[in-house]
Amino acid sequence: MNDDQIEALLGRYRPITNVPPLARAPRTWPWAVAAAALLVFTLGSNLLVSSPARPDEDARERALAARLGGGLDADVMAAWLVRTEGRAGGSPAWMRAEVPQ
Repeated sequence: MNDDQIEALLGRYRPITNVPPLARAPRTWPWAVAAAALLVFTLGSNLLVSSPARPDEDARERALAARLGGGLDADVMAAWLVRTEGRAGGSPAWMRAEVPQ
C-alpha cells in the first residue's frame, strides 16, 4: 500500500464533528465521602483492636528470629508468631516444642 492508496481510503471517512463534551456525573461526591469514611473507620478500628507490644515481646522476637535463622524473613515471621501468640492468650503446643539444632 502506498501513500495515495492510504489517502484514498482515509478520504472515504469523515471525522465526527459534533462530539458532546464529557459530562461529570452529578452524584459522585457522596461515593467519595462514603469511601473516605469507610477508610477512616477501618484504620481506626484496626488501631483500636491491635494490642500494643509488651516489653517482653521484643526479646522473644529477637530470640525466635535467631532460632529461625536470622534475616528479614525470620524477623517478620518471629514478629507475627509472637503477636499471634499474645492474642491467643498463650503459646500453642507446637511453639513450646523444642526445635532440634
